[in-house]
Amino acid sequence: MQNTIFVRNLKITGVHGASAKLAKRVFTIDMDITLKNIDQAIQNDDLKETFDYRNAVKVARDVITGEPIHLIETLVSKISKEILKHPKVQKIKLTLLKRELSENFDSGVRLEQG
Repeated sequence: MQNTIFVRNLKITGVHGASAKLAKRVFTIDMDITLKNIDQAIQNDDLKETFDYRNAVKVARDVITGEPIHLIETLVSKISKEILKHPKVQKIKLTLLKRELSENFDSGVRLEQG
């Protein structure tokens, strides 16, 4: 059985971007995390035998609130690679949006790995 857990509309403030003038901005993240076989976790009703979505939130928060990075592609890659280290995670689709500081639109990146 294949299971996907997800996180939607996670908003984290960070200082990242390629512009010379970095400023705090809100990044919005959506994640779809496909898990490897978690039949045992379901049968035993045991969170320790699967992947807790709160771990994905913590990884995203740690990366976004960390050191400034120029490319949001790098942010997405760092978050994805860290989540993929968990033995129960098979693949991840991560979308990161950023509000453009001087415009009225969002731009972003979507990455699928695994």
